[in-house]
Amino acid sequence: MARFQELTPTEFEAALAASPRPYVLDVRSDEEFRAGHVPSSRRIHVHELAARRAELPTSKITRILLVGDTPKRMQAAATWLALVGFADVGVLAGGFAAWTGPVETGPPAPPKPRGPELRVI
Repeated sequence: MARFQELTPTEFEAALAASPRPYVLDVRSDEEFRAGHVPSSRRIHVHELAARRAELPTSKITRILLVGDTPKRMQAAATWLALVGFADVGVLAGGFAAWTGPVETGPPAPPKPRGPELRVI
């Protein structure tokens, strides 16, 4: 049983409009991302997810919507996110090629700086 949802482009666009806004993650290459991506998405290549884990939401209940180019890449990313504890992961069925909504181009936005985290010892 899959631990993530596969969303049609219409469902994906509706999920983007939800409040609170989901974290949109593009797992394609930098070149593919620069050529066009879903507005406000962050780019972390699927092979970089573990190394760049600190850039992911700190709350495991944050909805994460994935965009990729191949089903294999998107499923690998979605499965990894579910395994590390994210409870609400959705994948754009058909990948970016199926996306019919607005498109941005250019480099990804720099990651938002994180403030200090409270740790109980």
